[in-house]
Amino acid sequence: MVRDAGRVVAPHSLRKNAAWMFGGQAVTWALTAVTLALLPRYLGPADMGRIGIGMAFAQLTMTIAGLGIATLVTREVARHREAATEVIATAFWLSVVFGTVGASITLAISLVLGYEALTWIAIAVFAATVPFDLLLLFGFGVLQGFEVMRYHAIWDVANKLFLLCCLVVVVVFDLGLPVFLAASFLSAALPALAVVRLMRRFTPFSPRMFSFSLARWIVAESVPIGAVNVVLIVYLGIDVILLSRLSDESASGLYATPMRLFGTMLFAPTILMTVLFPRMASTAVSDEAEFRRICTIALKAMTGVTVVAAVFAVFPGRVL
Repeated sequence: MVRDAGRVVAPHSLRKNAAWMFGGQAVTWALTAVTLALLPRYLGPADMGRIGIGMAFAQLTMTIAGLGIATLVTREVARHREAATEVIATAFWLSVVFGTVGASITLAISLVLGYEALTWIAIAVFAATVPFDLLLLFGFGVLQGFEVMRYHAIWDVANKLFLLCCLVVVVVFDLGLPVFLAASFLSAALPALAVVRLMRRFTPFSPRMFSFSLARWIVAESVPIGAVNVVLIVYLGIDVILLSRLSDESASGLYATPMRLFGTMLFAPTILMTVLFPRMASTAVSDEAEFRRICTIALKAMTGVTVVAAVFAVFPGRVL
């Protein structure tokens, strides 16, 4: 048993969380594969390029604006569940403010870069989702700290199913890219408040508990985490933006689809660390031997599943 703030976490919670996450992501991958089989064929390379460019801008913005706050919140909740209420309340407002500022800066930069109107609209729509995406990331970070991950799996499946249904409607009625972009915005905006409300079932935080001194501490602690995330996202996303500047939207579209497919195949190592991280965070300060054991398992498993995911990402691409 792992005890923290009087709350007992059963040993099998890791297995249950892994089962929920792997089951949910398996369904998510299938829905994503169907979406990627339909979307490029309907929209064509140019519109797919606009989506890829918009998503690349949004991912960069979300990573920089997020600062790694969600990961920090997960760590603090896992270690001090009852005492983390003020951290959660302060991190809530930081996510809202940084997300809004980041989205505004992204819109300004994309205007200066001189993209054509429809491409800029795609960038604007995805940039507008950043504050909501950060709220979702924050909410799921809190739930992850409590080792409650079934809601994340359910939301992922529901979100992908919603987008696929919207895509079918767009294709059947030939509604075009703007309607699909609107659906993409709704898929981010609608769940945000629901997740925050759900989170409050596990922690009685109030947004009025914001602390400026704690905000400075959160930012300082989050920056190293955010720096690692920024390097990763720049590596994964900057090429789409550079390609759009060196060529056109069609070239970005041809590149974006396989990139999304490969990213989806990496769900296995992502899930592994999502499930293990809160337990690693709590045992790091309470049980050094258990912490070393979990880290060893994580390293071996991460290496294995990443290589397997990279190999198997090739085969769906040949079919699609």
